[in-house]
Amino acid sequence: MLAIVLGLPAFAAWMIHQEVGKLAEFLAERCEEWGIRCVDDAEASLNQLAELSGCVPGLALQVLRRAHKNPGKLLTMEMIEEHVFKIEELN
Repeated sequence: MLAIVLGLPAFAAWMIHQEVGKLAEFLAERCEEWGIRCVDDAEASLNQLAELSGCVPGLALQVLRRAHKNPGKLLTMEMIEEHVFKIEELN
């Protein structure tokens, strides 16, 4: 939906890098949409997720995908802190 609203080029640029607060807000919306519940303080957890992902939405969404696949759809600070955020560079 966001791609339609922004237009594909703007959406692609948006998906590359975000500010912590904006990305945390986006992640909170995804949690609500996908039925994911934060076990720990939601705001602190999602801000931490945004920071550790380097504010790259695709990397942060990997953690939410894992939470969504778990029984109970729970997101924990432990899941966030143990995730390996890795960007492979293409040469």
